[in-house]
Amino acid sequence: MRISSLSRRCFVKSLVVSSTLSATHTLSASSVAAQVLGRSPLKVRRSATDPSAADAVEMYREAVRAMKALPDSDIRSWGSLSRIHRDFCPHHNWYFLPWHRAYLVALESIGAELLGEPDFAVPYWDWTSYRQLPPQFVQEQHQGVENPLFHSGRRMGPNDTLTTVLMPFGVDAEQIFGQGNIDDILSADTFQLFGSFKNAGQNDTDPSWQRRRGTGAKLEREPHDYAHGGVGGDMGNPSVSPNDPIFYLHHCNLDRLWDFWNKAGNPNEADVNWRDFVFVQNFPLADGSASADVTVSDTEVPENLGFVYDTGLGVVNIGAASQNVLSPQPRTLLQQTFAQQASIAAATDFPQLATEEFMALSQEVAFSQERTQRIVAFVNGVTPPDELGIGVRVFLNCPYLTPVTPVDDPHYAGSFTFFVDSEHSSHGDLSFAIDLTNTIRRLALENELDSDQFNVQLVPLTYDGQVYDGAIEIGEIEIAAI
Repeated sequence: MRISSLSRRCFVKSLVVSSTLSATHTLSASSVAAQVLGRSPLKVRRSATDPSAADAVEMYREAVRAMKALPDSDIRSWGSLSRIHRDFCPHHNWYFLPWHRAYLVALESIGAELLGEPDFAVPYWDWTSYRQLPPQFVQEQHQGVENPLFHSGRRMGPNDTLTTVLMPFGVDAEQIFGQGNIDDILSADTFQLFGSFKNAGQNDTDPSWQRRRGTGAKLEREPHDYAHGGVGGDMGNPSVSPNDPIFYLHHCNLDRLWDFWNKAGNPNEADVNWRDFVFVQNFPLADGSASADVTVSDTEVPENLGFVYDTGLGVVNIGAASQNVLSPQPRTLLQQTFAQQASIAAATDFPQLATEEFMALSQEVAFSQERTQRIVAFVNGVTPPDELGIGVRVFLNCPYLTPVTPVDDPHYAGSFTFFVDSEHSSHGDLSFAIDLTNTIRRLALENELDSDQFNVQLVPLTYDGQVYDGAIEIGEIEIAAI
């Protein structure tokens, strides 16, 4: 049974509210919450660190407490919900965003049922504006009893920020979570460049594709992965990350960015292998009677699922727009394939001879006023390290590169880390998409695009800021135009 048939069973609400707010690529609070609350029963997801949303966090606290009190055999229990993520979650492919949206809706529906509060909505952790854990999550006790929002074993303590936990890792939190990077993520003009790429071999909607590796785009490989690693503890391990109550607020913020991206005028994927894909019996119903099938296209519009964000831009017909826009497939410009996987060591160079076509397109991308093309590096066939807490920074054509070259250097292009464990390593090697467009533009301004050599450089570091001396192997570097 599909999600559209479950609205009378507490899983979704099929309500749409009209609004006329204008679109912008800078997230800001608006009056949309008041408009929606005044016109319809849509629930509003609010920022956990907004003082006016303290009641939403308290309701979430009680929902978590109620789920933890259920017997483990109940499919709505806290442990059972965590195992759903372990058993079904897709990462590094184009189902990442819709699956996690349906997962949040399931949690929300269960919480509303257990509390008898139909307006229960999961709050979000806006790590762009608030780099610490929300204060309700860091105290072991609340009003003299155990605080269900506290989770032991986190790397990130009460006085830590994302800056303090990531700085030893050689990662500048501003480069990952800052508004400039979020604006860059929101500037993606195709769904896959925004929400991660499909597996290149996928040609149907067989359920086996749900967890097959595609390629992680910037939203997933930077703020998603680094927040998981920065918080640490269970959050750093995909098999158990939902054990930590901050998990759902983190994913709620990612979902908010997807909604914002859509309502700023960007359509979702039109490919039927995305739209018609079904997550088969992944999500428990609120009454605990069964698990539901959810079709990806049914997750596209939050209002159809019963909620809206307090930073929303109004309602657009995302589903209709999606049907008319197919994401273009990357066109390979340069490609290095390693017969035996190449090992990444300190500041490892992967130079390629730049073709005339590549140089001409680079100049066009660098000096064009419109972003009609992007140049993207795909780092494919990456074997994750055995250890957690390893990241790789990516530079271009930097002649003086060392492990301590800062991320504000004009040659810096991006970074990736490894949100993976042994349970998920069987789904295939990883692939990361690094949008090189802005770096190429910076280098062009400094007259550093004249060389016929295009050198992708990878620098692995550990969480204590040291050069990683273990094995990270890659199978291919592909430079493509999108």
